[in-house]
Amino acid sequence: MMKKSRIALIALFAAFAMLLSSCGFVADLVSELESGGFLDLLTKAEGDDETRVGGKPERNPVTGKTTDVSPSDTEPAVIDPPVTEPPVIEPPAAATDAATDAPETAKPAATDKPIETTAPVTDPPKENVPPFLKTPTLKKVSLPKETFTDPMEKKASEIIDGAIATALSCVTTMRDDRHSAVSYPYEFDVNGYTASMTEEEKRMLQTVVSAGRRGEPFTLSETEYPNLTDSIFTLYNPLDYCYPDIASYLSLDVNFYLDKNFEPRLGSVVDNYFDPYRDANYSVRKGKADLGDVMEADLLDHVVKRIVRFMPKDLSTYDKYYYLAVVICAQNTYDGTAPNCYTAFGALITGKSVCEGYSRAYGLLCREADLWCGYQYGTPSDGSHVWNVVKLDSGIYNVDVTWCDSRTDPISAKWYDYFMKTNADFTSDGHSPKTGVKSTGRFEPNPYQS
Repeated sequence: MMKKSRIALIALFAAFAMLLSSCGFVADLVSELESGGFLDLLTKAEGDDETRVGGKPERNPVTGKTTDVSPSDTEPAVIDPPVTEPPVIEPPAAATDAATDAPETAKPAATDKPIETTAPVTDPPKENVPPFLKTPTLKKVSLPKETFTDPMEKKASEIIDGAIATALSCVTTMRDDRHSAVSYPYEFDVNGYTASMTEEEKRMLQTVVSAGRRGEPFTLSETEYPNLTDSIFTLYNPLDYCYPDIASYLSLDVNFYLDKNFEPRLGSVVDNYFDPYRDANYSVRKGKADLGDVMEADLLDHVVKRIVRFMPKDLSTYDKYYYLAVVICAQNTYDGTAPNCYTAFGALITGKSVCEGYSRAYGLLCREADLWCGYQYGTPSDGSHVWNVVKLDSGIYNVDVTWCDSRTDPISAKWYDYFMKTNADFTSDGHSPKTGVKSTGRFEPNPYQS
């Protein structure tokens, strides 16, 4: 049926062409008919299973080129989608968990954000995390056994080794390496006592110190020092806080007289000697001490050097100050009635002293360890008081070893209430700084603080 329709259509077209033979374009149409191209068009138009293609040539919107959409002789035409450049994708603001079909060799786009993966990721350690949330178990440390050839060193060991072992156990347990190892050297007179002295007063001080170092008596007379009556009192603070070792065993015996106006005058400071067991400013012994008594004072120097020798050298500056404070706390008990209770000798040798003994012993240990140290005076709720100031790379801090010692053991959080504190901390805790070196440091965390 389909073939008969095709023949009838061709015959009709031939008849029509003969009628229009006088037209010039008929020749071209006949030529197309004879070539078979027209039949092919008709064949495509009638095919029920074929794909019809029509319309104008496509223009690629990106390249501007036209695309040939004519079908081939044997296959239906296939039109490719427009070719476009891949879009530029900005890195995401944050990493996401979206799945990807990229091959394993594909590299992620460069970004300054971390890329999350399905593998577990450990969070980086947080800065300034406190080492302890509760009181830890003490790690006990014992000192090595020694054979002594120096009797004084052996005696020093018997007196202080227990306190050293306690301090080593505490600093090993509480060590906090968040703090800096930067330290500042000991300064002879941080508080400036000697800076305000007259030349006569400085000469008097040098006489006393030189005699003390030799372990010999000395005499100060009004003839040699015309202002002796007024100047003698200027010696106390420089001796007590710049030379706490010598002040520990210095006693002064004085002779007074009445001048023409019946005013008491100090005629001389005579027959003075050094007595390590004096009570406050007065000797508890009668008469002049001999060399054997004086040499007893050398025990303090042995004890001080032994304490510093066992201090670990790799500690932070914070922990070095801590170690020295713990030695004093372990060795000393607060007692205002004991002989020598106002001196470093009382705190470190006899083991009984008041705040002056605690603070002077701490200053003496810092001097031996070459750590910066000064003094602060104030009035807490229960009376006059003295404590120390120390220096870290973050500023100057208050250290009240006396009050630390009243706060149970040195590894408890309470003990740190008065260690390495700012003036604001101390004011809120009952201290009222009056004179001395002021605290300038910012907050410095203890092992229980962030």
